[in-house]
Amino acid sequence: MKMMTGKILCPAAALLLALPAAGWARQMGQQMGQQQQTPPQQQQGMGQQNQTGQTGQGQTGQGQTPPGQAAPAQPTTPPVDPAEQKDYDAFNGLKGDDPTVVVKQGEAFLTKYPTSRFTGTVYARLTVAYMNTGDENKMNAAGEKALEITPNNVDVLPVMAMATSRRLNPQDIDYQQKLRKTQTYANTGIQSLNALQKPTAMTDEDFAHARDEKLAMCYSALGLAELDQNKPVDATQHFTEALKLEAQPDPVDQYLLGLSFMGQNQFAQAATAFDACAKPGTSMSDRCKQERDDAKKKASTPHP
Repeated sequence: MKMMTGKILCPAAALLLALPAAGWARQMGQQMGQQQQTPPQQQQGMGQQNQTGQTGQGQTGQGQTPPGQAAPAQPTTPPVDPAEQKDYDAFNGLKGDDPTVVVKQGEAFLTKYPTSRFTGTVYARLTVAYMNTGDENKMNAAGEKALEITPNNVDVLPVMAMATSRRLNPQDIDYQQKLRKTQTYANTGIQSLNALQKPTAMTDEDFAHARDEKLAMCYSALGLAELDQNKPVDATQHFTEALKLEAQPDPVDQYLLGLSFMGQNQFAQAATAFDACAKPGTSMSDRCKQERDDAKKKASTPHP
C-alpha cells in the first residue's frame, strides 16, 4: 500500500503481524450473553432475541389459524439429557480467565455431544478462547460454525471481523474473499448490535459497555480494511468511531488512525494520533514515537 505521503508501507494487515495484538486482547470471554441463563432453545442468547421467523407467528399468511379450526399443536423441544445439561452448565459456568481451560472443556463437550442443542454457544465461546490463545485457524473454524447456527451472533461477529481484517494481504489469492468477509462480519455486527435489546439481567451501564466494545471491534475492522485498500478518508472515520466507543483507547487503533491521517497528508492530526499511543507503558509506545516525530517533521515542512 503506497501512502499519499510517498512513503512506501507494507499492506496494513502484513504490518500488523509485527504488532502486539492489543485490539485482540479485549476479553470477550465474559460475554454479555453469559450474564443470564440461556434457555436451551436459544443457543446464542444475546443474538437470538433479535432473530425473526423463529416460530412463524406474526408473519403475513403464516402461523394463523383459520376460523373454526383448532390451533395446531406447537412442536415441543425434546428434554435435554441430564448428563448433557450438567456438562453444559459446567462449561457455561467457566469464568473465562484461562482460555486454555475453556478450549479443553469446550472441545471435550463437542466430542461427547456432537449434535447437542448447545453447540452454537460452545462454538461461540471457543471462538473467543482460540483467539486469546493465538490459534487463528481453530478460531476461524469455530467462528464460522457458530455463525452457521446463528448468523447474527453478536459475540462472534466482532471477533471474526477483527480477526479477518488483520489477516488481509492483497498478495493472497483469496484476498477479495477475505475482504468481503471482513466487511460482512463488521457490517452485520454493527447492525445486529444496534438492534439489540438490553437483557433484563444487565444494568444499562454494563450493557452499553459490552455493546460499545463489540461495536468498536467492528468499526476498527472496517477501518483496517479501508486502510488496506488505500481509502484513508473512510478509514479515518471508522477508527475515530472505534476510539470513541472504547472504554480504554486501543493503542493499535490510535496508531492506525495516525496512518490514516498520514495517507491524507494531514500531518498535524497524524502527530496527535501517534502521540496518544506514544505514552510510556503502552504496547505501541516506541513505534508511535517514531511515527509521531516523522509526522511532526512533515507538518513543519512547507508543502506545495
